[in-house]
Amino acid sequence: MKKREDIRTNRFYLNLSKATSIKVPIYTSGNLGGTFFTTLGSAPDNQYFRTVNLDDPVFQKRDVHFQVDGKFAESFTDILNFVTVSFRKNFGAGQNAVTKDLIFKREDLEKGKDIQTVTYPRLGLEGADWLNYEYRLSWSFKGNDKTVQVPKVPGQWLSGSSPAVSLIPPFDKRVVSIDADRNYFKEAGIRSATVRFFVILNGKAQPQRNLVLRADDAESSSQVALYHDIGEPAI
Repeated sequence: MKKREDIRTNRFYLNLSKATSIKVPIYTSGNLGGTFFTTLGSAPDNQYFRTVNLDDPVFQKRDVHFQVDGKFAESFTDILNFVTVSFRKNFGAGQNAVTKDLIFKREDLEKGKDIQTVTYPRLGLEGADWLNYEYRLSWSFKGNDKTVQVPKVPGQWLSGSSPAVSLIPPFDKRVVSIDADRNYFKEAGIRSATVRFFVILNGKAQPQRNLVLRADDAESSSQVALYHDIGEPAI
């Protein structure tokens, strides 16, 4: 015979008389025609149905396209991170302005996505004023944590009315050709020569390109693209 003292007893109560429900979504569709339209749509003073013109100023919409100028597309690989476009269309008192931000990045341009669109409604505006809008640009340069704003004055906007806007960076592009006599390189025992280019960009003088000319290059001439502030020379 053994004496056991670690015996335990557990009891629980389960009530199976409760009920619950499971909600199952049901998707429906219908048509306002048939008896409903026949009954309510034929009355002269009908307040439920009417024929509308989608070209009416109330329903019209307009697309404005923003595209990076193809001449500067490669600058996103060379010196630019991105450019942002802030768009605003005001309608006056009683209506909220339509606003939208667009971002153009190097990855987008490499995929051929160099154009983006903003759509805004007319909301019944009369005359050519509904074509007017405002926008401003922000250019981000590599190695610089500050962006270049266009316009430069905070709070100011550029005005436009065209259906398409070309985005041109706030600098000039200059292509420089360098021609070197490779035969002279060999006669003088020169294996290579380095040409450094300095520019004034965003108000600061800075090195931008190094071009290496080698004695065994197949071509005697080389080209390099330089970007600098408008009106400033490349060094």
